[in-house]
Amino acid sequence: MKKRLNLICLGIVLAVLVSMSFLFSTFYYGFKAGIDAYEQGAAGVEKLDVTYKMIGTMPTDVITNETATAINEKDGSTVSILPFISMIGVPNEKADATDSIFLSLLDWMVIICCIYAIVQFVKMIRNIHRNIIFDWANVKRLRRLGFSLILCFCCSLVTFAINNHLVSQVISLKDCDFSIAFQFSDPTLLIGFTSLLFAEIFAIGLKLKEENDLTI
Repeated sequence: MKKRLNLICLGIVLAVLVSMSFLFSTFYYGFKAGIDAYEQGAAGVEKLDVTYKMIGTMPTDVITNETATAINEKDGSTVSILPFISMIGVPNEKADATDSIFLSLLDWMVIICCIYAIVQFVKMIRNIHRNIIFDWANVKRLRRLGFSLILCFCCSLVTFAINNHLVSQVISLKDCDFSIAFQFSDPTLLIGFTSLLFAEIFAIGLKLKEENDLTI
């Protein structure tokens, strides 16, 4: 039974890491792009005068949509793309530095919350491996895990909402609306509330156990 539990925990850890790989890869490439831009500027190399922002969109015409295209390298043909999450370049003269700082803080909040959630989960798994399961420490860790994941989702959602608003002020997309609806497909919010649910179930079980011990 313990071996099966360890395999399940390992599967959960791998699933969490895979689900967060997009976040960390986005942060890595964004950080790398910033370093490259700084080095090119220091070397006097002319660079694109744009700031890329990640936005959420919803195609309004899936039949004749021409919002985005890509080249099929197999035969050289052009294929249509229905974008839901996109990186779009905004001219720097139209990008607000204050908004960029606030968005950077939100990005850091997302990363910190994700790391904190992983740490809490690993600590809880360590307790379970030591046969410490129904314990108030695990209840606290489940609550911290749940709240950190919910905060992570909220920060990510606010980031998309702000980017959508900023980009919509300077850019209008054909056959496509700015929308954050696709963000709700992110399982982070569901996992967060599920963690809180299990925390309360554990708490109720522990209270009943303590009451039974006092009765005996």
